[in-house]
Amino acid sequence: MSFRLIVFVFASSMLMLSPVQGEQDQAGAVSSEESVSSAMEERIRVHRESFDQQRAQAEERHEEAVERHEEVMERHESMQPPPPPPVAAQEQQLSARQQAMMKFHEERQAYHRKQQEEREALAAKWHEARQKLQEARMETWLRDREKRLAAVEQRQEQMRNRAEDQHNYLVENQDEIMQDLMEQKVEIANRHEKLRQKADERRKKIIAARTAMADMTPQEKMIYMREHREELFGAPTGMQARRPRGGPPMPPWARSAPRATAPPVPAQP
Repeated sequence: MSFRLIVFVFASSMLMLSPVQGEQDQAGAVSSEESVSSAMEERIRVHRESFDQQRAQAEERHEEAVERHEEVMERHESMQPPPPPPVAAQEQQLSARQQAMMKFHEERQAYHRKQQEEREALAAKWHEARQKLQEARMETWLRDREKRLAAVEQRQEQMRNRAEDQHNYLVENQDEIMQDLMEQKVEIANRHEKLRQKADERRKKIIAARTAMADMTPQEKMIYMREHREELFGAPTGMQARRPRGGPPMPPWARSAPRATAPPVPAQP
């Protein structure tokens, strides 16, 4: 009879520990499957519901076993020692749950640390690639700038050499150059002096012609100017030389002058 009682107590204790063991397995499954897809989460939810049902059934069986155990203990109280109080089982169950939660939190922290390290490594690679790109762009810009400045330097050097050659030529031939310039200025001055003299002669001739035509009629003035055309206006050149020999064009004052008319004949009485 005592052996059967011991077996019954052992079976009841196993029923009490089975929910704890299931909860430990469930905590390990949740911690290991934290990063899976929504399908795995659905499976976990279904597993939790089935676990809750099994736990409820186990609690019912445990209560029935406790009632039977109390009946047996009442009959065999003098023969068998009392079973361990339920407080120890609760403490054991609580400690197992705490261990599972601690393990879950540790695994979760390790997962987050790993994710943070991966993000930091990716950010470092991105920053390094961006810095290399900026350095390459800066190097390309500096090389282009160096080429442009080298071209400017070469062009300025050529212009400097040309200016130096011109300076050396002027220094070596300054006497000849100055003599040529002086001769050119003398020729220009002589040419302008001749033109001035011709203009002065024509001006004087026009003054003399204007004085001579002061008392002439318009017809007489036209005849006088036609006779002295080359003397007053010079020889015709260009288009004027190809014009028909009909005399110079009539000046405006001659075209607008009224024509001479015969005096009116008095009426016969």
